[in-house]
Amino acid sequence: KGLPISLFEAEMHVMNDTPTMIFAPCDFQLQTMQAERITMERVAKEKASEGVASLDLHVNTVSSSLRALSSRASTLVEFLEATKEGKIPTDYRLLRQVASVCNQLPAVDTEELQGEFVGDYNDTLMVNYLATITKGTNEL
Repeated sequence: KGLPISLFEAEMHVMNDTPTMIFAPCDFQLQTMQAERITMERVAKEKASEGVASLDLHVNTVSSSLRALSSRASTLVEFLEATKEGKIPTDYRLLRQVASVCNQLPAVDTEELQGEFVGDYNDTLMVNYLATITKGTNEL
């Protein structure tokens, strides 16, 4: 599908011995990732139901899931600190399970991961801005 927009670039042409600025059509190619296309199509088709958009419901679900994950991680940290300080007896079976969970997590302090995170974050913000603009123009 083509976008309903045209791009023009300003060009200086000499007409009748007078330099004149004209706008010439410019070819362009839009490159997107599949996730961006899916997001934009979903937002463009989305209608608010009872004053709450489905995207808002999804964000709320993800937010509550992250809060639950944070709570569970805090519980693990408290367990490890209490074990280290000797407040509770050492349970090697539980320590092995915690170590197994920790080994499944990627290293989060590498420069490569930070660069990828910043790139993904910027891409997400751009898609969000485009989705907002699309949704706003769709409602006009």
